[in-house]
Amino acid sequence: MGYTLINRDDPSIDSFRNVFFKIRVALGTTAFGINEVRLPADMEGIEHDEVETGHEEVYIVLEGGGTFTVDGEAVAVTGGDYLRVDPEATRLVVA
Repeated sequence: MGYTLINRDDPSIDSFRNVFFKIRVALGTTAFGINEVRLPADMEGIEHDEVETGHEEVYIVLEGGGTFTVDGEAVAVTGGDYLRVDPEATRLVVA
């Protein structure tokens, strides 16, 4: 599978004192970059992969929702979701 999707309420997310939440462990990721992307409604991102960098990418949906297409599979996301994508998987987001 080229991705992992969890929501902030997922029981697999371990927490320390209910303040620090171990998202990386729950997603099963080992290395990734982090950026913030703000897409207006109906805006489409750029389809790409991270084969050259070897980076997994983790997307956190703060509010709103949309669809990621990961290797041709539509993955619906909404506020509170975390999505991890393998480096070799193509991905395209639509807000």
